Amino acid sequence: MTASTTDTDNPPALDLDPARIGQIILMLVPASASARHRQPAETLRDYVSPRGDRELEFIRDLFTKPTEELAERWYCGMDWATTLADYGREMMWG
Repeated sequence: MTASTTDTDNPPALDLDPARIGQIILMLVPASASARHRQPAETLRDYVSPRGDRELEFIRDLFTKPTEELAERWYCGMDWATTLADYGREMMWG
């Protein structure tokens, strides 16, 4: 059973803390530079173990997994992710 067939009313991504995600992203480049990685994805893949930190898990997935897999896991499928994208465009740009 995939995420798109379970709870389509509440994509897991919408329960994440945007401020925490921002903090993680801001510290990702310094962490990657410190590890002497060419790309932040290497740092996330090789050194990050979320251990229940959903925001960190989302960021790791964001940089290391394909779009379709991300949509299934975090947005209840491609259709719901597309709907959210359309709604977001309307909110931001009218």
